[in-house]
Amino acid sequence: MKWPVQVGSVGLGFGLESFVERHPTVARVLVLVAIFGSGYFDAAVPKNRNLACVTWFLGLGALAAWIAYPWTPFRICAAALVFLSGLLLMVAYYRGARTNRA
Repeated sequence: MKWPVQVGSVGLGFGLESFVERHPTVARVLVLVAIFGSGYFDAAVPKNRNLACVTWFLGLGALAAWIAYPWTPFRICAAALVFLSGLLLMVAYYRGARTNRA
């Protein structure tokens, strides 16, 4: 079943499912950009660093799963490296925010 996407009062004639079927990589990148963008919004606008780190953690897990999906040893190692480096950056960001408050 195709769901038409409507913008305002003008209906666009493409279905979301057909976009994902034709461009799966672009769709995944857009989802990751939306996840990390919402985390940045949480950190920048309402200054809620706890929620931003949770959102970034979920995005980091999704990114690592996307990298490792065709389960090969190299891709699993690359995904683990990306996940651990992102986790270290998040810890550094969160600890830096705590020291700035004190």
